[in-house]
Amino acid sequence: MFPKSVLGPDGYERTFTLNHLAPFMLTTTLLPLIRATPGARVVMTSSSMESMGRLDPQSTPTDTNQSVPRTYGTTKLANILFTKELQRRLADTSAKANCFHPGTVASQFGALNP
Repeated sequence: MFPKSVLGPDGYERTFTLNHLAPFMLTTTLLPLIRATPGARVVMTSSSMESMGRLDPQSTPTDTNQSVPRTYGTTKLANILFTKELQRRLADTSAKANCFHPGTVASQFGALNP
């Protein structure tokens, strides 16, 4: 999480870009290879903080008015929804898409955030 919600040089909120748009772009770019590879796996990391997320496709990618935890939760909610849709679209292949919450860890994650 970034200590403050701000737009990056591309015009998108930085946390949303890093946590959702980047893996979305990578996965969709690799989709032909994923579909063609027997037993391919796509694993997305989510968080229990997804319950704090509020996804509005019209404003979420550029919204800097949400709290830092809400923004983070929204990115994780977007990851879950993307993974569910990806699995639906991979149903005619042997590829699988999963997302998971890694659990609580003893780290300084978010320590810079007020």
